[in-house]
Amino acid sequence: MRQAPENHLHARSYPARQPKRFRTYIFVGVLILGLGFCFALVIAVSKYNSYMGKREHLVSGFATVQIGSPKQSVVQMLGQPQEIENPEQLSSKTNVSKTGFEVYWYRLSMERWGVAFDRGGKVIDKRYNVSY
Repeated sequence: MRQAPENHLHARSYPARQPKRFRTYIFVGVLILGLGFCFALVIAVSKYNSYMGKREHLVSGFATVQIGSPKQSVVQMLGQPQEIENPEQLSSKTNVSKTGFEVYWYRLSMERWGVAFDRGGKVIDKRYNVSY
């Protein structure tokens, strides 16, 4: 049998051990990235839940608005509108421009809900548009 040389441990090339400081930097960097991702995820989920809550409020409120309802009850169900159009602002293409006194618009992202009132403050028309 052949005998191994005495210096066989020194003949191999082992990678140098990385200093502890470098591993600490890597750990801290990964930790910061992980926390940043978690924070961004929490923000995104809360924004989505807020959007869906507002949308559900508008959809259910809009469904309960009836033709002939007074303006006050519409504001109680849907809240204050984001935009109010009066007859001068209404387009000539709509039926509302001929009979409506004003239209309350409620917007959310690319959707909008409109409630038209006659001169007496009663609902005469309801509108829903996507990607206006």
